[in-house]
Amino acid sequence: NAGEDKIALVDQEIIFDGSLSSDPDNDSLTFFWNFGQGRTAETAKATSTYLYPGNNIAVLEVSDGFLKDTAQILVVVYPTKILVSEFLADPEGKDEEGEWIEIYNPSDFWIDLADWQIDDEDGGSKPFVIPKNTFIQPKNYLVFSRQITRIALNNDKDEVRILFPNKEISDMVKYEDNQEGIAGARKAEKIFWTEISTPGAANFIYFSPEANHQKQSFLPS
Repeated sequence: NAGEDKIALVDQEIIFDGSLSSDPDNDSLTFFWNFGQGRTAETAKATSTYLYPGNNIAVLEVSDGFLKDTAQILVVVYPTKILVSEFLADPEGKDEEGEWIEIYNPSDFWIDLADWQIDDEDGGSKPFVIPKNTFIQPKNYLVFSRQITRIALNNDKDEVRILFPNKEISDMVKYEDNQEGIAGARKAEKIFWTEISTPGAANFIYFSPEANHQKQSFLPS
């Protein structure tokens, strides 16, 4: 019993546990893990990391000294988290025509976004599952409109989330005190309100001197 399939990031420590393996005669067992990419271990429980992204097969071989058996699990390794880069929750005009969410790939690798999900607050809109063969280039942006995702962001307060295929959160931003025509945009580790939105391009944080909207920033959650 090699456990469940795993999803991880490059250089993230992963725990492997084969201790649920058993022998019908209750003989003592030996264990041999092959994690792929050249790393192995000889204990029931072990840890490993992956230096490169991709799909890896981790194989557990268990022996009682006379017979042996193997089990495999899939380890999907992503190069990085995908980030929420910018969003417009309260556009001028009709919300259903003007809302959008932008995501960003900060890594040096192409990422296949098949089965990743974009979502708002838990219990809100139905998550949008990104279709297969959707790729995002290194240091690049992708913009998803409400017309495609059907995700309706609340004008007052809500969340913007990007989820791994296993539904774990890759990145999440909580916002409140939004105003019409004002976008939320990432700069370094913070999200700022800005009067100039730049869907599909690098963010630009700007407020006119006469703007009465608070130039607040808020950390992603």
